[in-house]
Amino acid sequence: MNPTERFEMRAERLRLATARLTPSAGFRDRVLERVLAEPLAWWQGVAPLARRTLPALALMAALAWAAAFRASSTVDETLATAYGSAEVDW
Repeated sequence: MNPTERFEMRAERLRLATARLTPSAGFRDRVLERVLAEPLAWWQGVAPLARRTLPALALMAALAWAAAFRASSTVDETLATAYGSAEVDW
């Protein structure tokens, strides 16, 4: 017996065992009532998106700040070196 035949036998046994299962009376109506009772806010769509993107955006902001600070320090050092090494001949 190969794995496919075993799977098919198990699937058939499960189908026969669950053939009589059906939702209870009024199940669909109860579900719809609960769904409609939930308040729908504009931020419900934003919150899951923000949960994924906010950490990445915070990291990018920190890296941008570090790059700007480093560039500013490099410019200051370059200007300071140029002023300190200038020689004047009369």
